[in-house]
Amino acid sequence: MINLRRSKNAVPINIPMTARLVEELGRLPRARDVDLVFSAPSGGPWSNSRIQRSFILAKTLAGITRPFRFHDMRLEVDLQRRLDSRGCATSWPELMRDLSQVQAVDLDLDGERYRLRTDLAGSAFETFAAAGVRPPAVVTHLGPAPPPPAPPTQTNLPM
Repeated sequence: MINLRRSKNAVPINIPMTARLVEELGRLPRARDVDLVFSAPSGGPWSNSRIQRSFILAKTLAGITRPFRFHDMRLEVDLQRRLDSRGCATSWPELMRDLSQVQAVDLDLDGERYRLRTDLAGSAFETFAAAGVRPPAVVTHLGPAPPPPAPPTQTNLPM
C-alpha cells in the first residue's frame, strides 16, 4: 500500500499495490532522506519525460490500449473502493462495458424536445450510486423543440 500523507486537496490517499509491484519497487534505488515515491539513481526526482516514458511502457505491458492518463489511476482506485464498500464485485472492464451501454437520444414530439435514455445495464446503477451521482432520468423534458430547418431555396442555375 502506498500511503500519501500529502495530496493536492490535503486528503490522505492509500493506493493498493500487488505483491509483484511491491517487489519491483523494492528493487529501485531510493534515497531515504527525501519524501519521493520514486527517486532516480542519483537520489533526486525522475524527470517528467522519464515518468511519461515509464508510464507508457507500463500501459503497454498491462495491455491497456484505450486512452488512459496517469491521473486516471487515482480516479479508478477511488471508484473501485466505493464499489467495494457497497459490495459490488464488478471488474473494471465490466463496469466500463455497462456504462458504455447507457445511451441517450433527443426526440422532438408535438413541438417539444425530450431526451430519452436506455435502461441501466449490469452494474451501471451501482456505479452511479457509488460515485454519488444520480443517474439521468429515463425521460427528460428539454423545452420547446427548435423550429424545423427551412427548406432549401431553389436557385436558377445556368444550363
